[in-house]
Amino acid sequence: MTNNFSYKGISLDVTFQGVYGNDIHKTGDTFMACNGCWFDNQTRDQLNSWKQPGDITDVPEARIGWSNGDQARSSRYLADGSYLRLRTLTLAYEFPKSTLSTLKLSRLRVYATGQNLLTFTKYDGWDPEVSADAFVTNTAFGFDFYSAPQPRTITFGLNVGF
Repeated sequence: MTNNFSYKGISLDVTFQGVYGNDIHKTGDTFMACNGCWFDNQTRDQLNSWKQPGDITDVPEARIGWSNGDQARSSRYLADGSYLRLRTLTLAYEFPKSTLSTLKLSRLRVYATGQNLLTFTKYDGWDPEVSADAFVTNTAFGFDFYSAPQPRTITFGLNVGF
């Protein structure tokens, strides 16, 4: 969804992108949240593991060395991947012709552009727009295997025409 606003030389361009109803398999969590296995440092939620009868938790009993069963096929590694992201925002000012003639320029525009400024999501991973190279094919999407988040960038610019 894109929109452009302008008033007296000031312009604001915004682009939003989103997905609704997508589930993500947190494949990296099968190593980071695997009940005491030796693969990686464990996530904090592993402290809530089952310990005694009557415990109510979705984290199985911790067992040193091996995960408790085949955790990779557990629905506890599925997460809602819905999101709305402010993909691009550009704020610009175009100098008026009267100023340009004094400076002997045909165009003068200053701007700032931000990318990936805001993401609204309930996903608890780094980025709901995952792209895990190890698992994604043209028919398989939605795997988060240590997918790095997209960078947030801000660019300042100046367009000068002579």
